[in-house]
Amino acid sequence: MSTGIIYALLSATCFAFLAIFAKQGYNMDISTSNMLFYRFFFASLIFAIYFALKNPKLFVIKRINLLKAMFAGSILYFLQSNLFFLAIKNTSVSTASLILYLYPLFVTILSVFIYKQKLNNVTIFSLIFIAIGSCLIFYNAFYNRYSLTGIAFALGASMVFSCYIIFIQYSLKTQKPLTFSFYVMLFAALSFSLKADFSFKFDKNAILLITGLSFISTFLAITLLYLSIEKIGSMYASIFSSIEPVITVIASGLILSEKVDYIQISGMALILISIMLPQIKKIEFANYEQKIT
Repeated sequence: MSTGIIYALLSATCFAFLAIFAKQGYNMDISTSNMLFYRFFFASLIFAIYFALKNPKLFVIKRINLLKAMFAGSILYFLQSNLFFLAIKNTSVSTASLILYLYPLFVTILSVFIYKQKLNNVTIFSLIFIAIGSCLIFYNAFYNRYSLTGIAFALGASMVFSCYIIFIQYSLKTQKPLTFSFYVMLFAALSFSLKADFSFKFDKNAILLITGLSFISTFLAITLLYLSIEKIGSMYASIFSSIEPVITVIASGLILSEKVDYIQISGMALILISIMLPQIKKIEFANYEQKIT
């Protein structure tokens, strides 16, 4: 199995806890801006400590790549994170997540137009199964009272995240993932610091929450995603990352004691099938760059 696929699956697992952490943060009356600032601030701090101990040369980055990291962190990630957290605040987690997980479709469309990525029947069926599986996993979203504001935020988050993934593939052609990840998170932290009021108290629960947000759903999640995109490209990374809602539902059941029913299980099965399809076809991920140039 390609290491790029493993990176994508691990990244999706880490990202899967983001919605749960965010919902718990709101239950603790922590504002969106404060959560997002501390999420990226401590993630970039983890990187800085790691670089300082391992190899200070990891801090070195070309000016053009620094500008790319600034754009990715200060604009794209700033917008996506704000939109998704606001979607969770204005609607249910299931509704926000269902719309967010449209991003593999958007990434594929953008890859076809921008990178001239060729679609095959296996990829098309994978996307269809992902869409149907997500609808089944978050089927209760269709029974919730709709918030047009929340839906708009979620749709915006999905589209911006798709553009972000495409931009990362472009940026990683001239920059190593670890260094680029650090500067993206640093610029995201600086952007969110302009809105944060630092008003909440750092008690035991808050520390655990921020640790989960910054280390699991940011430091690990973003780094692994970048490594995956570098290996297999943005389109396939997004397809394999679609395991995220499966992990979210399982984690919600274990952590939040939410009930998982047979409809959701069938949705999870479809997503797992969608992930296995490209492997059955034996797509040559290592040569993807040659195919799209």
